[in-house]
Amino acid sequence: MKITNTVARIVLLSVSMVLSQQGAAAPIDPEGQPLGYIGPMELSNTDLTNGAKGYRGWFENGGWQGDLIEYDVSSGGALSTSIDLSQPSPQQSPGGSNWSAHVRFADTANTTSHWSNGRKIFFSNNYGSNQKAFRWQNLDIYQKQVLDNVADKNSTDEASKVVDYLRGDRSNEGAGKSMRTRYTVLGDIVHSNPEYVGAPEGTFTDSDYVTFKNANRNRTPHVYVGANDGMLHAFNASNGQEEWAYVPSMLIPKMKRLSGVPYSHSYYVDGGITVQDAHVNGAWKTVLVGSLGAGGRGLFALNVTDPRQDSESANGGRNDKIMWEERAENTPGDPAPAPIPISVTSLMQAPLPS
Repeated sequence: MKITNTVARIVLLSVSMVLSQQGAAAPIDPEGQPLGYIGPMELSNTDLTNGAKGYRGWFENGGWQGDLIEYDVSSGGALSTSIDLSQPSPQQSPGGSNWSAHVRFADTANTTSHWSNGRKIFFSNNYGSNQKAFRWQNLDIYQKQVLDNVADKNSTDEASKVVDYLRGDRSNEGAGKSMRTRYTVLGDIVHSNPEYVGAPEGTFTDSDYVTFKNANRNRTPHVYVGANDGMLHAFNASNGQEEWAYVPSMLIPKMKRLSGVPYSHSYYVDGGITVQDAHVNGAWKTVLVGSLGAGGRGLFALNVTDPRQDSESANGGRNDKIMWEERAENTPGDPAPAPIPISVTSLMQAPLPS
């Protein structure tokens, strides 16, 4: 099956609208949930003969802290974790071995430079092309105006307190300061489903795919999940460390709200995620397609064939993660494409334009 670029864009836009509507049609009311809410489980392996690892999103209403938690799953399906959820914030039990993204971020909270030098956060400043580090100097004129008009009006400012806050700077939080106090830099995870990605598992039989599958059979497993901090996060599945985070550029105009006092909860990267191997431009890749869900009508695709990211400014070779972004809203003057019913799974299994 071959599809043209034009048809592909129409299909993808239609899928984005479907996914966003599915995520936003009847969203969970976070304020109606218990103090701590645990989402659905993602397994590292559906064959439980030798057990497996499980991964669940978590959020706490009111404080809007989020977490991704690792579980042990026995051969009989019993779940256990050493992460203690009975405390105001998730904590590691003494001698525990399971990981929590919340705990991992807390471990770096006292490292004042981690938000600036330790994290790899990137975005596209041209809707799917021109991948850049999520830094003030890389934003375009409009993005600067809507994200931090104070820094934008001061032509001598080379940084933005709002951008630094979104990256994890905690220095402007608290009593007498200008920005919302957070329990953790990881936002609440409400509708987004974690996706575990290890070695390729496709059943395609062509020789190119077999070569691709063998080349990536030892890649480090990662867990991907969206959060209501405006980012899609990639976590190392073995230790819970954040490898990188991606900011869909269509969310930037409303991300200033995350630092606001008083804070009113909103959704950001809140929709479903699917990961499939796909033949794109003559080569096999592992592609993650995600939606904003209740956070907006948009879709994005990332190349996660190699989950490693050498630096947040690197954008060539394995570091070139952003494939494209789509918004349901059209640019003024553009004709609206007619919806084409198609499932994300079948779309990703079909060879894409070459």
